[in-house]
Amino acid sequence: LLRLARLWEARATDPFYARHLLDSAFYDEMARKILDGTLSGPYLMAPLYGYFLAGIYQIAGMDSPTPVYAVQVAMGAGTAALAAALGARVGARFDRPALAAWVSGLAMAVYPVAVLYDVRLLSVSLASFLAALGAWLLQRVWDADRPRLGEALLAGLVLGLATTARGNLLFALPLLVLAFGVRAVRRRQLAVALLFVLGLAAPLA
Repeated sequence: LLRLARLWEARATDPFYARHLLDSAFYDEMARKILDGTLSGPYLMAPLYGYFLAGIYQIAGMDSPTPVYAVQVAMGAGTAALAAALGARVGARFDRPALAAWVSGLAMAVYPVAVLYDVRLLSVSLASFLAALGAWLLQRVWDADRPRLGEALLAGLVLGLATTARGNLLFALPLLVLAFGVRAVRRRQLAVALLFVLGLAAPLA
């Protein structure tokens, strides 16, 4: 509801609602070039958001950013829900799943910067959603006595995609691979670790 209220308020009063500056202008131009086939050269910024934007433009048109913002508001709500679910899983270790879920979910739901950026042409919403989804999937694999190979691959793939939306997430990958690899060796689950790493690497290839 908070994000919907922000979308309604921005549409009514924000002079920059449909005027894109700096990074927003770059992504808007990138999406338009993708659609008209003129995008060339190396990517100057993480590219996934530009393709995400182009996909929405292709479906909903480029006259108004409202469809993009609506999708990002939905992703913001999804990120808060995933944060709550992840908090519950971690909190269960301390016999406080409900408290951890509420704290995690509410923190993400009301975080002012996230609410603001959902109504901008910026990669934060997409990257946050993918990172939260990847973390939730990875936690499921981590907690399982017999992790599913497909789930390990999917967790890696989603987290790898997140780095193509927000490049600074790359700094977390070595720690993830190290921690997951050590755990897999101890539990004799090398196939799980290999599929996770394969999923991570695929979007970056």
